[in-house]
Amino acid sequence: EMNRGLFVGGDEGRDNGGEPVPSAIMPLRYAFEGSIVTQATANRFEKTRKPIQDKIDTLKGKEELLQSEENELKEAGNKIGVLFASIAKTSSQADKILSDPLEQLKKLQETEMEGLEPELDRDTRSVSQFFVNDRVENMVDLAETLRLDRRRNDKPNIFLAKEKPLLGVTLSTQWYCRIFLVLLTTAFLLPAASFLNYSLTRR
Repeated sequence: EMNRGLFVGGDEGRDNGGEPVPSAIMPLRYAFEGSIVTQATANRFEKTRKPIQDKIDTLKGKEELLQSEENELKEAGNKIGVLFASIAKTSSQADKILSDPLEQLKKLQETEMEGLEPELDRDTRSVSQFFVNDRVENMVDLAETLRLDRRRNDKPNIFLAKEKPLLGVTLSTQWYCRIFLVLLTTAFLLPAASFLNYSLTRR
């Protein structure tokens, strides 16, 4: 609450994903944002899920599908279902499921046909929980909701969103943060190096 005055546009700015003015020149802010977004979007689970989901979206966008494409769509849908429905007790088990979702689907179908119930204990978790931090994912999802709000007519720069506008170009947040980290680090190091050199060479 004490920092409301530091936001561009005050209360309205913060509610719309704004950030404190001083943070624009703080390298740590870009390092933090880049690491959070990377954890939410580039973890093992997301790296497996996203290409499958992209294939589904591409196929669904077509007016007509060939038989082979219908088979691909069905297979991709099965994979997505397995990723979200499967459980594991260890990270190695979860990683194995991500490596071959269709093999896991066969096991689930066999278990269902045999009428067996999966063994659940305190170590059992959904596969995604081994790779995704729910709190981090929720923060990034909220930022994305603000960025993609259809009521907006602009291209907002939302803290923790997956993409950022820069000079008319849309970049991934990771690249956006890398660029600003390099620029800010250079901007701070050059004067410091010059001052140090002056101090050491002054007589």
